[in-house]
Amino acid sequence: MKCPYCGNENKGNSKFCTKCGANLSKQNIQDFQSKNPDNYSDDYEKDKTQTEFYEDIVTKNELKKEGHAKKSKAIIIVVFSLIIIGLLGIIAYLVFGSGMKFDFLGGTKEETTVSQETTEKVTEKTVAVPAVAGYDYNLALQRLSNVNLKVTYTSEYSDNVSENCVIRQTPDPGTEVKEGTEVKLVLSKGKENAKSSLLPTVSSGNSSGSSGSSSRSSSSRGSSANSSDYIIADSSSKYLTYNDVKNLTEDELELARNEIYARHGRKFNSDDLQRYFYSKAWYRGTIEPEDFDESVFNEFEKANVTYLLKQEEYVDDYGHADPNL
Repeated sequence: MKCPYCGNENKGNSKFCTKCGANLSKQNIQDFQSKNPDNYSDDYEKDKTQTEFYEDIVTKNELKKEGHAKKSKAIIIVVFSLIIIGLLGIIAYLVFGSGMKFDFLGGTKEETTVSQETTEKVTEKTVAVPAVAGYDYNLALQRLSNVNLKVTYTSEYSDNVSENCVIRQTPDPGTEVKEGTEVKLVLSKGKENAKSSLLPTVSSGNSSGSSGSSSRSSSSRGSSANSSDYIIADSSSKYLTYNDVKNLTEDELELARNEIYARHGRKFNSDDLQRYFYSKAWYRGTIEPEDFDESVFNEFEKANVTYLLKQEEYVDDYGHADPNL
């Protein structure tokens, strides 16, 4: 770029003349032109245009640098903000969500949580009392036990209701009662002039009720079958042990196990078992095998059925009972 004052050729982006030191800014050149129109030439106009071109390039570069700087600054601010938010989240978790309480003076300390017990109102389940009048005792017992009702009974003579069947019940059929309610049965002893020997002898009828109930009269106990009619007479009232079975054969163990079922009136698919139990005065088969529900068993009977089956299998393999079962 030519200096308008001395004519010296300078670089296009020079701010001052290298020869005379004149200010080569756009404004200064315009001032010089207005004061010295005769000294202004086309060459000077070209120089001026070139100067403006270079100045535009410099300005654009400076603007680009300024834009990049602003973008970088914005990115740094965003990243820094995210870091701050993350740190605040961690602090909030430590203070409120991790069972720790932050002590700004002494670090962290464990927070003791005191649980409060809440008492919920438990809705007691009710059931409708099944109708069992006219049913054999064992079948009536099973129907009532299936809906978690206790059973006790008394007995009296009846000319119309067969022996060992239910004459009447309390509460009446269809009554809504709480589970565990006691249902009282009146069983028939048959006609008064007939010999009675078929009253229930199974203690499980009162297993969920009172075993010492006065409803069991001396006359009903006296009509119970003799203990010699059973392989194991007390298998429904105690847990069996090795001493109870050590002298039994495999066949006797099978009979003792099924004896627990027979006491509840279950019939048998095996002809041999059915004939055996029909020979017992206490047995009344009233429930088909497929209809029998083991829920009528008390805790002793459930355990003893399993125990007898294991001993039965052991005797089959070794010829004698296992003292370690």
